[in-house]
Amino acid sequence: MRTFFAFAVVSLTCSMASAQVPGAPPSAAPNEPPRQLPSAGGLTAPGPIPEEQAPAKNTTELELEESSEGDAGRGLSWFWIDVDGGFQHVGLETFSVNKSNLTAGLVKSEASGSYVGAGLGLQLMFLRIGPRARVGFFDDWQLFSVGGEVGLRLPLGFLEPHIDLGGGYVALGSMSGGGLAAISKNARVSGAYGRIGGGLDIFLGSVFSVGPFASWEFMGLTRPGVSLADLDPSAVTSLSEAEKTAAAAEGSGYGSTVTVGARAGLSF
Repeated sequence: MRTFFAFAVVSLTCSMASAQVPGAPPSAAPNEPPRQLPSAGGLTAPGPIPEEQAPAKNTTELELEESSEGDAGRGLSWFWIDVDGGFQHVGLETFSVNKSNLTAGLVKSEASGSYVGAGLGLQLMFLRIGPRARVGFFDDWQLFSVGGEVGLRLPLGFLEPHIDLGGGYVALGSMSGGGLAAISKNARVSGAYGRIGGGLDIFLGSVFSVGPFASWEFMGLTRPGVSLADLDPSAVTSLSEAEKTAAAAEGSGYGSTVTVGARAGLSF
């Protein structure tokens, strides 16, 4: 009896030792990988999608990536300032039937020379707006213009093509050639202009750019008549009767200007 009882106690002890601990994962077979416990709710996060199964990028995403790689490190710009200069050809009476009206036949109505200009303003995404001024230098006179300008720009990395529209006030100044100087003190040749132009800005950094520029503008100019009593006495004897008659009458003309030059600017 004692022997049977001792055998039963030993058997019970071995059975308890070999029992699994509650909550422990079941033992895996020798050739099977260990099983993982399920996550909360019995759900597990999906694994990474294989590269060959990933959806292809659309055209817009590819263009944005290319633009980001080639943007020359530029960010948004809110202000701009630039200067330009080059060649300018002016026809004061390009569209006039009677070419002696505006200049009274005292000076040539066409001239070529150099010019300088400057502008500044605000930039709102793809639009620029602000004032612009120019001065053209010619043999018998100078051509001054000041007005407003609106530009549309297309950022393409470090390249930025643009088209500009502008308009404002234009006038002749420093008239010294021929008999026109005799009436310049009492009559100003002035009017309005409308301009269209375009160019390409090449950014050499995040803020500095240079590039070619060209424009064409239409001008409407007027000149009030000047009586002989208002003319310089020394000039009266030098003017012919035809020139005196033309100077006494009002004159007008419709001209145009062609400009080709280069521009340097800052955007910040």
